[in-house]
Amino acid sequence: MLKLLLVGLLLLEPTGIPDPLTLVVHDQAFIIPRSELALPVWMTPDIAAIQKWVDRAGKLVYTAPQNAIWLGPGKYTPGQNGKQLDQKLLMEQMLGYVLQTGPLTIQAETKVIYPKVDTELLTEITHKAIAHYATYFNVHNDSRAHNIRLAVA
Repeated sequence: MLKLLLVGLLLLEPTGIPDPLTLVVHDQAFIIPRSELALPVWMTPDIAAIQKWVDRAGKLVYTAPQNAIWLGPGKYTPGQNGKQLDQKLLMEQMLGYVLQTGPLTIQAETKVIYPKVDTELLTEITHKAIAHYATYFNVHNDSRAHNIRLAVA
């Protein structure tokens, strides 16, 4: 009896659910069929295929942060924040899509990447003395005196 029940469940298992996943990355929509993200046996998630899509979306979203630049006394070019995909959240959402039924639209969420050097850091560095170095010239050091005479000439 149990064998008949299992065979019946396997026959009733949906093999090609046509509910697509719509992944929106930077106003660009990717329509992914469920069969591409799931293994054919019992529609279990295909982790490698899902990771491929997460990596692809990550490359589209990534923007490197720009450090601030010191141009002179009191002049700075401000830094700009970067962006990267929240890969963990997207992976969870895509796994949830494979395990549930029905179509789904996922908007790729991003995280802010802050620059390592910003205007506040540059202001602090330019107003505080980092080091002081002094050297003295000994006239009796013949080799150094000779080099200085050559440089002046």
